[in-house]
Amino acid sequence: MKHLPGLFRLSMALLLAHSAKSTLNELSPPVLLEPYAPAFACSVGVLRALAYLRFLLAALVLWSRAARPAFLLSGMTALYTLFANTLEFHNNRYALALYALCAGVAFARTEPTSIGLTLLRAQCTFIYCVSSLSKLLDPDWAGGAVLRARLVWFEGLATARGAPLALVRTLQDTNVSHALSLGAIGTELLLAVGLWMPRMRLVATCVGVAFHLIIQLTAKVETFSWLTLTVYAAFWMAPANERATSSTQGA
Repeated sequence: MKHLPGLFRLSMALLLAHSAKSTLNELSPPVLLEPYAPAFACSVGVLRALAYLRFLLAALVLWSRAARPAFLLSGMTALYTLFANTLEFHNNRYALALYALCAGVAFARTEPTSIGLTLLRAQCTFIYCVSSLSKLLDPDWAGGAVLRARLVWFEGLATARGAPLALVRTLQDTNVSHALSLGAIGTELLLAVGLWMPRMRLVATCVGVAFHLIIQLTAKVETFSWLTLTVYAAFWMAPANERATSSTQGA
């Protein structure tokens, strides 16, 4: 597990760089900016400059001694970009910005801290809880109508990514989509709890990997699945103080 902090920073750096690239692509003319509030209004040139800065910060994330300020500035500039242009807002980009801020706290030193890891874990759990409860309270989601419509809408995308057409058509069945919807809600609730429990963590991680790979295969969620799986590392990383204690006891 000693390589997990480095792998986490590498994956986050790639995701942050991809997010900056997406911003640059969407700022290609003609551009219409719609700020969340007048205080966030700025020019396209400013957002382009911030996007290039985010590329630099993504690279600095890889340098352990610069990880904390790089993560914090990445999160702040990404959030500002979203508020300066709400037309670019996506839940996964918002989540990435929040995770970057949490990671900035986690890597206050070259090794992750207990408070920072707790923030990363809590953010992941919060997303699972909000997602599952909002689906459970939505009759169309809980009844399978939303998932069935999504499977029909993204049929071409799923088959292009290698999913068998017969399987996709089977999943579109009303009874099957209803069962899958309830299964998705139950899975998110399981992950929200299981990842915190050492005895369930391995099983929860395996279930989460399969769950998000299926989502990535059958829906258009940009990099959200890879982001969530990256944050799973926070549940497996040991805080710096625990590592020091373990090393002392081992000696």
